[in-house]
Amino acid sequence: MVRLVNRQRPGRAVEVVSRGVVVIDDKTVYPSPPDGSGLLRHILEGDAKFSCRALVLDLTTATTISKAVQLLTELQVDVQPATLMVALGFSRLAQPLLNNSILTNTVHTLYLAHHNSTSITLPDGGTADTTAGEEQATQAEVLVYSRCHYCNHGEARLLVLDRWSLRRGGFHDGTNLFLGEFEQHKDNAYGIPTDQFKDCMGHKFHVVSMDWFPFLKFHRDSQAPATAVTPLDSLDIRMLDSIASILNFTYEIRTPWDNQWGVHQDNGNWTGTVGTLQHQQADFSMLLNWSKERKNVIDFSRIYAAEPLVMVTSKPRPLPKYLSIINPFTGGVWIVVVVMGMWGCLVYWGLQKVRRHLPGGQDMNCGSALFYITGLLLEDPPFRLPTNITGQVLVGWFCLFGLLVASMYRCSLVAHLSVPRRAAPVETFDQLLAQNGWSWGLEPTYGAEWEWFQNSVSTTIRNIFQGIQILDLKIHLAQILDHGNHALLTWKYHIQTVVASHYTDFRGYTPLHIGRTEYFISTGYGWGFRKGAPFLPHLDKTKQRLVETGHISHWLKDLIQTSARTARREKTEKKKHLQEEEEEGESKELEVVQVEGARTVLSMEHLLGAFLFLALGCCVALFTLLGEGALVTLTSWKHSPLEHGVQ
Repeated sequence: MVRLVNRQRPGRAVEVVSRGVVVIDDKTVYPSPPDGSGLLRHILEGDAKFSCRALVLDLTTATTISKAVQLLTELQVDVQPATLMVALGFSRLAQPLLNNSILTNTVHTLYLAHHNSTSITLPDGGTADTTAGEEQATQAEVLVYSRCHYCNHGEARLLVLDRWSLRRGGFHDGTNLFLGEFEQHKDNAYGIPTDQFKDCMGHKFHVVSMDWFPFLKFHRDSQAPATAVTPLDSLDIRMLDSIASILNFTYEIRTPWDNQWGVHQDNGNWTGTVGTLQHQQADFSMLLNWSKERKNVIDFSRIYAAEPLVMVTSKPRPLPKYLSIINPFTGGVWIVVVVMGMWGCLVYWGLQKVRRHLPGGQDMNCGSALFYITGLLLEDPPFRLPTNITGQVLVGWFCLFGLLVASMYRCSLVAHLSVPRRAAPVETFDQLLAQNGWSWGLEPTYGAEWEWFQNSVSTTIRNIFQGIQILDLKIHLAQILDHGNHALLTWKYHIQTVVASHYTDFRGYTPLHIGRTEYFISTGYGWGFRKGAPFLPHLDKTKQRLVETGHISHWLKDLIQTSARTARREKTEKKKHLQEEEEEGESKELEVVQVEGARTVLSMEHLLGAFLFLALGCCVALFTLLGEGALVTLTSWKHSPLEHGVQ
């Protein structure tokens, strides 16, 4: 607790009268040191041992409030609404002090006056005659004034809370003097509200925010900077309407002057929504990402939703059709099948080699064993089966193995011909950097994502930041659809509604792919408030009730689904209207073409892989023939001189 006194005789600047109580002499405490250190800085930083702070201003010998305002300004009382302040002085100083802008945010303010020189407005609309003069002083009566933020139909009003007199031995009405949390006394004739922030009495709050569906959607009344807007159905508007009906206030929403969320500047100021709140040009904003840097200049409500950053790309195109013959199996499966075939060939050939030394054994070369096992895998075994039990057991098991492999291959081939296999999509930043000729970018909102990319120490994130392109949303999506080698980095729920509403047909198909990898770059969404906003705790508590009752998650899902259904219904109705305008014969012909087009017909492109495989086999056979011929020629050339010499 700090007490400011105006001493008539020289004394110490500071006097500690008890634990946590400091008396300041206003004649010697100013000016403050240039470096900002000293007593006022110590008081401003507070003491961890105490949970609250109070100021007692002794103005009984003061003629103006200038010194008191100077102290309150240096203590930054305007950004600490919970500070308790009690002033002692003349009644004529009550109105100038309590209505001063430095106390606009202070919730608990009392002014105890033992002299009266002006009339003060009472809560019932009348006035209190406070010119009692010497008679009042003789009776030792003290009036207790306070400032109610919204008691005058949403505007501030000066109130007389109670009277204290020596003759009555205390207060007349026994009212709890702090308006923020007192209970209504049954004999209180003034009708003071029990909690001035539970009923704002129609006060009009000024809100600043950006359009970001499904969280916030509105219609701009004009294209001018900081224009007023007409709110439309969205998550934060539903929340705001619910809170406004509970706390009894109205609101006006405007856009930030530069249409940005807010980034930090070198001079300490912020742009966009954050800058508007920093300079006290609005009461609060909706939908603002929490961050440590922003918390230094504005206040935040509790988090009510979290939205990750995702990557939007075009859906991977189908793999070349000539690969259809090998697409049914992965590379690993093909390797296993080939290895098993070779192993079976060697085992079968080895067994026959060993078995030929036994009675009834047969001799077989390696080539014959290879064709024999290959025929089993292709479900085309030779007509001649082994005569020994060992060969029959091995051939039987390979017949079963070949049957299973061939059946699975045929089923997978049909599936791949019906729904062509696609390449793997780009999901992560590392994969994005590995792509050749790709570009990526952000929307020109300059919000938390820009701060995250700019300040990240990760090498991958910094490389991404160096290549970022700032373009409008429609331009980003047009590049993705036209070229394919482009990616948009944006917020998950926002892009889901855009894609579902404008880039999805009535069958539910969209050519855009929203990445499954999510980057949570902030703690979540809250509402931003100007520093020292006294209504923040009550508004935050009411909003938290909506979160705990499940309204937020329910509304968010409902808005996304409703937006998608509405867009699809509009597209369907539009298509139906266009079809009705066409001639009946053309409509039937179009329908037949569409039905036929839905069938998958094998073309030369599908079978190109088979023909290439056949061509490869022919080439291998040709080279084998050439090799065999060369070998025979070489052998005959080596033996010819010897034979000639013998003759």
